[in-house]
Amino acid sequence: MASGYNRRTFGDSASHQPRGHARGGRGRRRGRQKTGGSVNFGFKSLEKLRKAEPDDIVLDLASQRCLPAFRTLLAKTDMSDEMIELVVDVLARACDSNSPEYFNKLLIELPKSFFVILSLKGYLARMCVRRNSNHQLFIERTVKLFTEILKKIPSAFDSLPLGDLEQSVDVLAGNDQISPDVVQNVEQLKVIKKESLEKEMHKREFENQRRTRSRNPGLRPCSSL
Repeated sequence: MASGYNRRTFGDSASHQPRGHARGGRGRRRGRQKTGGSVNFGFKSLEKLRKAEPDDIVLDLASQRCLPAFRTLLAKTDMSDEMIELVVDVLARACDSNSPEYFNKLLIELPKSFFVILSLKGYLARMCVRRNSNHQLFIERTVKLFTEILKKIPSAFDSLPLGDLEQSVDVLAGNDQISPDVVQNVEQLKVIKKESLEKEMHKREFENQRRTRSRNPGLRPCSSL
């Protein structure tokens, strides 16, 4: 790959030297079966992952070996602002993946995670008072990520910190710190949010009607009266 990324070696792994390393072929075979270690997504490993192709990012994070570490990352409650920015960067790149099955495995982990409801929400709330030349880029990536989440999981509208994003964008736009294009992207996200809300309301209404009919088999829908 052009980025030089190696899917087999990423992550801050707790590796160990295999037993039988200095022995004959038989011992080395046993050693190779024991190689590996637990994956830990630290800052350096995420920086390396950020340089990978979107498909590689998704396939790695959603793999059986790495998905538990991804969940652990999302469960952290003490992320620095730099770490939050890096995680959003990696996830925004993952949005360009052509592996929807694996990408969806990542998306479903996000809405109720501490990363979204605590870390990212807090970052967005204080973003307008932070001196950061990358406000525009961060907002673009966040909008991209939120858009994908809402398209795949409409019910996530009540978990994403959309209000905090909108308020900060209003302040930053008023101070000419972000471009009109970014403001327009946020406006489009509001439309998607509204559509997601309507879809979820229709879904809940349909489920309520179905439960009512199951409890009252003789009750006909209003449309058939």
